[in-house]
Amino acid sequence: MTIGSIQLQHRALLGWGLLILLIPGWSQAEVNTAWLEKTRKVEAPPEMVERIKQTGWLDLFHTCNSMAMKGGDYLDCIRVEAALLPPLDPSKKAHFGQHYDPYKYFTCRSETDNRNTSCNKFKLRRNEAEPVWPYPDAPPIVWPDAPDPPVYQPWMSSKAYFDALCEREAGKFIYRTVEDVEGIYQVRALIDHQSNDELQDKFVFESPYQQAIDNASNPGFNFLNPGEYLFFETGLYDPRDRLLVQQYYDSSFLSEPPAESKYIRYQGETYQDYKGVKKLYTTELRSQYGYVWRGITRPHDREHAIAGNEVAIIDLASNEILALWRGFVRSGSNKSEKAWWLSGQACPKIHSSSDRLDKFVLSVLRPQKQ
Repeated sequence: MTIGSIQLQHRALLGWGLLILLIPGWSQAEVNTAWLEKTRKVEAPPEMVERIKQTGWLDLFHTCNSMAMKGGDYLDCIRVEAALLPPLDPSKKAHFGQHYDPYKYFTCRSETDNRNTSCNKFKLRRNEAEPVWPYPDAPPIVWPDAPDPPVYQPWMSSKAYFDALCEREAGKFIYRTVEDVEGIYQVRALIDHQSNDELQDKFVFESPYQQAIDNASNPGFNFLNPGEYLFFETGLYDPRDRLLVQQYYDSSFLSEPPAESKYIRYQGETYQDYKGVKKLYTTELRSQYGYVWRGITRPHDREHAIAGNEVAIIDLASNEILALWRGFVRSGSNKSEKAWWLSGQACPKIHSSSDRLDKFVLSVLRPQKQ
């Protein structure tokens, strides 16, 4: 939307439009997004919001269903669902899908039935677990700074930019190893299920490289093979419970966490199946060391279909980084509308099971000799 069109169509709000145009660092696309957010917000009366909340539908299913709700209730439900979506935050663009627009979501769902999932791209937001730091008094972790000057140059194609990042930044960096480690703590869990919309969106999926090296469905079990750690600890978020098949697991996996629980501890040995591992809830950690991951951003990376991740192996008491693994994935280009992160080009390259997170952690935090 140009200034001229704003003058012609919305003369009464010209001052607001000019103010947005003067905000440093905002591109024309961001101006358009801000304008849409100002003029196309979905509203729902408080009594409608309360009535729909009382159905419990959005809490349980996170969306409305035309097959289960009467016509009027369904339309009210999607209006409330769209009204409750947060506004797009230009300072956190990567936390929202590239098509994020609550107004478009509302109009799309109003015109289609529940079986059409094409509307979901308009409400797509980042879905990742937050880190659970065990010791609040420990100094915060100091992640490495991005290169200055940046790797990116305006002339670069997507491939040229990816190749430059791989050469300048990607790799495994070991600063110190530790012997006789009994067990480790996972500071940040990895969600192991993404929708097709998330996997095709160039911005919202935080962890493409992390997913490639980390077995999120059973993270602890990778570390509990014979001759490895005695236990693996993590926060109460437990992705494998979603897919629990009772016959393959010890009965302790069916227990509910006590109210005072803070962590989960897995201990035992996997052997050929998972029945040798027990799941315990605890209020205190035994681990002295662990690992944490984060998505990283570089100038113009996502628009070039490039995503970066860092994994840090740390001393939990001091948050000192003992080792770092930085990787990038490229899926598509700056000219492509979509990505497909499951088949992206990765660096460092992932050749086999030896290029997995558990092998890297075990090489830095070396288990007790058993």
